Amino acid sequence: MAKAIYQNKKFVSLSITTWLILVGISYYFFLRFESINYYNLILEFIISCVALYLLYSIQPFKKMPFYKTLALGYYLLFVSYFVDSIDQIFIHSIGYTVVMEKITLIASFVFIFFGTKKWMENYQQIALTDDLTQLPNRKLIRQRINNLIKTCKNNPSIFSLVIIDIDFFKKINDQHGHYYGDKILRQFAKLISSSLNNNEMLGRWGGEEFVLIKKNTDKKTALIELESLRKAIAKRSFKIDNEFVKMTASFGVSEYKCTKQDFKGLFMEADKAMYNAKNSGRNRIR
Repeated sequence: MAKAIYQNKKFVSLSITTWLILVGISYYFFLRFESINYYNLILEFIISCVALYLLYSIQPFKKMPFYKTLALGYYLLFVSYFVDSIDQIFIHSIGYTVVMEKITLIASFVFIFFGTKKWMENYQQIALTDDLTQLPNRKLIRQRINNLIKTCKNNPSIFSLVIIDIDFFKKINDQHGHYYGDKILRQFAKLISSSLNNNEMLGRWGGEEFVLIKKNTDKKTALIELESLRKAIAKRSFKIDNEFVKMTASFGVSEYKCTKQDFKGLFMEADKAMYNAKNSGRNRIR
């Protein structure tokens, strides 16, 4: 609450300071019209206030990569239209008008364009990222697999799909609560991610289930390579509060060989293999 009030004070201070500076410059350096076009003055002042409101509305996004570019664009838009509004009161020189209204307006559009573009890119990234683990989410994983299947038609290749499911994860949530369950998921994701190479992509499918794509890797090779990962997980101690717990995972693997098999068939094959690993005693690769 205090932080929000502080930020609002800074915003109000910036607005008032800008108004005073621009009005002060016009008052001391330029003559005034005998008659004022109140219609244009009010209209352009309202537009400047709208730009100011847009600047205010993005204050919560200060830590985002698009903020500075977009904020500068809205601020310049505010300055341009405010100067345009008091242009109905003061007789500004051509040079001042060109710089403070026209060039500033053009610059504002440029910054708003690139700021909005960054925002959209950031939004797309957020929409395809799992919030908890910061891994690709189900939607992005599905897209990547479908892209590999499409690419395979023109450029025949092999890839393996791996479903990884943490064993007895429900016990963690039941005994320690979902907060520590989430911490385990983040640690688990970090452990697997640290072992990946350029041909692999890990994503969170949902709950305690993860999907690993191994490009240019057949099933036989995948089974061998995953064995070291399975052992690493079983050996690792996961921290929960002040204690450490051991965990294991079950793996299901399927292979795509540029056949007519679609995503659903490929995924169901890996899912079936994963449940086979579960039913065989867990901590296995099938």
